[in-house]
Amino acid sequence: MALDGIAADVDVQQVHALLLARQPAILDPTSEEHELFASEVKGIATEVVAITGPSPTGTFKDLAVRAIEVGVAAQIEYALFPEQQLGDGSRGAMLTARYEALLARLGAAANAAGEVPGVARPVGSFPTARRYPDPVEPWSC
Repeated sequence: MALDGIAADVDVQQVHALLLARQPAILDPTSEEHELFASEVKGIATEVVAITGPSPTGTFKDLAVRAIEVGVAAQIEYALFPEQQLGDGSRGAMLTARYEALLARLGAAANAAGEVPGVARPVGSFPTARRYPDPVEPWSC
């Protein structure tokens, strides 16, 4: 399965580095299990592209690719080594927390840049919000 878009930029060696000393066959391009790696990358990339859009650039793109790599590593850790995922201090939990933090940073950066795909921006000008209840209007039941 060929990866396209931002998913094609994911480096298998970076995912392998996140898994530390583990040598899962899913990361070996000659293994039949490598197709599962490509599927996992596509799935995680879909989550990231929903935040960044299909063609992020510069450091925003680098951060998006890193988020995909960390997300894939977390999924592999949980899927292949479930017996070692005990509690919040497990390697899988740490990778998942890191992935979620990267997604949050991507979302904040996209929002600050006004590049959040699928989110409509208000059109026109609006008055400043007033305190509730309005101190001018009497409160009655």
